[in-house]
Order: sequence, then structure tokens, then C-alpha cells
Amino acid sequence: MTPVQGPEDRAREQLARARSAALQEGCGEPVAISQMIAAEGASRLRNGQGALDLVCGLVLETPPWFDAASRGGIACTTTMPGRGIGHLPAARVVALGFPDTARAWQRGALSADVACVSVNARGSLGLTWGYTPEMVEGVRASGGTVLVQRNRLLPDVAGAPEIDLTGTTIVDLETPPVEMAGRPPTAEETATARNCALLVGDGSCLSVGIGTLGDTVLGELAKAGRRGLTFHSGMLGDGHAHIAASGIVGRETPLGEPPFTTSTLLGTERLFRWANGDRRVLLRPTSDVHPPGVTSKIEGFCALNFALEVDLAGNAGAEGVGGVIVSGSGGQLDLAIGACAAPRGRSIIALPSVTRRGASRIVRSLSGPVTTPSSRVQFVVTEHGVAELWGKSAEERAKALARIADPRHREGLTESIYA
Repeated sequence: MTPVQGPEDRAREQLARARSAALQEGCGEPVAISQMIAAEGASRLRNGQGALDLVCGLVLETPPWFDAASRGGIACTTTMPGRGIGHLPAARVVALGFPDTARAWQRGALSADVACVSVNARGSLGLTWGYTPEMVEGVRASGGTVLVQRNRLLPDVAGAPEIDLTGTTIVDLETPPVEMAGRPPTAEETATARNCALLVGDGSCLSVGIGTLGDTVLGELAKAGRRGLTFHSGMLGDGHAHIAASGIVGRETPLGEPPFTTSTLLGTERLFRWANGDRRVLLRPTSDVHPPGVTSKIEGFCALNFALEVDLAGNAGAEGVGGVIVSGSGGQLDLAIGACAAPRGRSIIALPSVTRRGASRIVRSLSGPVTTPSSRVQFVVTEHGVAELWGKSAEERAKALARIADPRHREGLTESIYA
């Protein structure tokens, strides 16, 4: 008699047959399926089989499959090569922003035999990365299959897309969502955030990058007593949950949407719990959040992005430094373009003036890719002040940037203007 297969057995069998798999990223990663991918990669190593090709994006922790990938059992294609993913053997880093990633799945530039995603009890992608539905549709359109971890621990957020579960293999396993925890800000980050707050007026609609600096900016806006702020943002983090009850939030965005409209949640249990119960949070796909054709219509739209380096021309690099790629372009450029075109819009790049080792982040030329070109950077902010670049000549921009560099590096930067 043939043993009866359960959903987990079928899921493992599908991965064993697959040449490639695509994994939902961020806090919504299907952890149980990710562990199955790790076991499959290890099995291929033991049996001398070819590697499983894995398409993934932002990885928040060292994933279960990292060991198998480091030894060659899994070959990665990634659009966000953090956590050392880009340095794995046979890693393939693809330069795609968020909206471009959705289009890449729709057009077949990205493909996989199996799409691996997680849904909550209602079947909703409650912690979706904004292009996950396009990933699922692209895999299905090419004849692939879908593995689903139905996880009752995932939140149910308003607007979160649901996927058609017909024909999918559903594994019912509860695993806590992957969290992205912050850390206390440095004195330099706090001062930088305070200077950023000076550029944001009452009634602004913001896209604020996440992480420690983003959370600190939000805290400084609350301290400054801003009113009527709304958020049309690629991501929401713990800082947004913190200010939700602060009294600084308006009723709706200029587009008539809830005041916290986003495509992605990245944070901790505090964020998930808030987003699950607050109807002011709306999840939308990247195609509704990031494109300049959308954000350019938002009066007072302020794109506050972060960078690793800014050169004396005003170009911002957020993907790599010293020739090492550490992240992807995300939605930074699209949001900056929209902010420059929006009525009363502002495109801001913020960064502490030095690295942890004391090297200047204001540099003569970038040591990595240009993420946002100088023509779409209106303000650069460090702990030493604000450089307004809009409408300035090349020499004027360089002088303004040198003035907000760390004092220890200013002389060399000023000399390089004329070199």
C-alpha cells in the first residue's frame, strides 16, 4: 500500500523536483518552507546533485538555507543582497527596484518552478513584500506551482492581497514572523534626525526610510509638534507604530487614502500588533505606492531616503560602498523622482557624516553605484546641518556639501572641488 502523503510531504517532494524556487521575503518569509529549502539544499549536496536555484530578496536574518548555499547546494539570485547573501558562491545580484521587480516577474525576466509564500488564517498576505502577488502570478503563468505556509500568527492588515489558493500545496504551521529589530540611535543619528525634522512642515505626506535613523526622524517630528502628517511610504516600521497615538497624524493622505499607506511592513511584534488592529493602515502593491506617476500628484510629498555615501556632485549611493554591494536600490529613486515633481515636494537624503570607523560619508566620488542621481536630490542632511542643492551650480553644491561634512574631513573635500 502506498503511504498517504501529507501536505508537508508534498511540499518537500515539489521542492525535490524543482530546478528553482522563489521565496517571499522580509517579515513575511514562510519560515517553515524556508527550512524545507535548507534541507533540500543539504540533500543535493550529499547526493551530488545540482544546486537548487533560489530567487530571494531582502533577508532579515541569517536564513536556515544559508549553510547549504555557502557550500553550493543552493544558488541565489537576489535583488537585495544583505546579510552576506550577495557573497555566497554562485550568487547573482540583480539590480532591480521594487516596481521593476514586479514587472520582471510579470515579463518573465525573473522566473521559478515553485513560489513559496505565507498567508494568515484568512488567506491574506498580511506581511507581504509589495510584489509578492506578481511573483505568484509569474510562476503560475510559466506553469509552476505554489507552496503556501498558512500561519495563524501572521497579522491581518487592511488591504493585504489574497492569493488564489486553488491548486496550491498548503502547509499549516505556526511560526513567529521574522522580526527586524532596531537599536538605540547614536548621537550623530539623533542630530541628523533633528535636522531632517526641520525640513518637514505641517500637513506633509511622507515616505520615510525604515531602521534606526527612520524611527529617530519620526520621534523628532513628534517632539517638534508637527501636525497633520500622513504617510505614503514604501515601508512602515516600528517608528510608525510609535507615533500612531502621538497626535501628529492626519486623517488621510492627499490621495484620500488612510494615513498609513504602504506596500511593506518591516519591524517587530509591536508593529504587527498595531497594524493588525489599526484601520488607518492600508497595504497596497508597489504599483500603487512607488511609481512617480502616483507620488507626483501628492501635494507636500516628502521622500526622506537614506544613503551610505553622497558625492560632491550630490549623487547618493545606497547600495554599496568600497566596491562591495550590500543592498538594493529598493524604491529610493522612484520616490525621489515623485517628490521632485510633486507640488511643494521635497527629495531629501540623510546620513551621518562619518562611518563607524571615522571615514567621511561625504566623498569626492562614490565607491559604489549611484542610487539617486544629483538631479533628483534637493537636500542632503547630516548631523552638521542641511545642504540645499536644488538649483545650485556644481561648485555651489560641492561647497554646500563640504560644509555639512565632518569637520575633520572638510579641508580635503574643499580642496578636491578644484582638483
